[in-house]
Amino acid sequence: MSGVRMRLEGVQRFERALYSLAEVGRKSVADEARTNIKGMINVAYSITPPLGSKGGSADSSGRPRWSAGREAGRNAIRKDLSNAFVITKGKRSKENLIAWYLSVRDPRTKRIKGTQLRSAEGKFAGAQYIKKNATKGDVDAVRKFLFARQGTVASGWSKAARFLGINPPGWVAAWSNKNSQFFFRNDLFSLQVSATNITSHQDADKIQGKLDRAFEIQTGKMERRLAAILAKKAKEI
Repeated sequence: MSGVRMRLEGVQRFERALYSLAEVGRKSVADEARTNIKGMINVAYSITPPLGSKGGSADSSGRPRWSAGREAGRNAIRKDLSNAFVITKGKRSKENLIAWYLSVRDPRTKRIKGTQLRSAEGKFAGAQYIKKNATKGDVDAVRKFLFARQGTVASGWSKAARFLGINPPGWVAAWSNKNSQFFFRNDLFSLQVSATNITSHQDADKIQGKLDRAFEIQTGKMERRLAAILAKKAKEI
């Protein structure tokens, strides 16, 4: 899928902090970069759907709360299905209800709002679609399909995760990394790091803004760590 790209890219201030820490500390530039970029990829996971909702982001150590995020995503799916279908008794539908559901949900948000559909009795009058009557078995089949696809957006960070030794759960790791790009190069002249999730999602701009802010916070932490090291060395002189 094409869409707005979500990027983590090395910036001058971040690079200066890395080189300065490597100069006064015990780690090389490459090792400092891996440590700090690894933290940023964990941030990226924690704010990328299905994570990112209240209670489904990161724990106190900054690690993604995978189980909570997955369950939050499932609850959103359950709500969507209740907006799309009316449970009825009878025989299973011969219609491809998965295809129908995918056709009526908002292609940008991947969600269905109650006002998008109306029941046959006229609820949500003026809406674009009519709620679909379906058996519990029909709806269970759609839900199973959607649950199985959780993790596709988060998989866009998989190449960076693999390089940095981050192990997301199987429901994320199982997806192809075709929507993931990662580049890391450190030589005598420069440090270049870029992690890109090119999966389409309506919250891409918000996620990018959060990542930019997190990058600034991480750089600030590095600068404070550098100042503490220099202050300690100054006392030893």
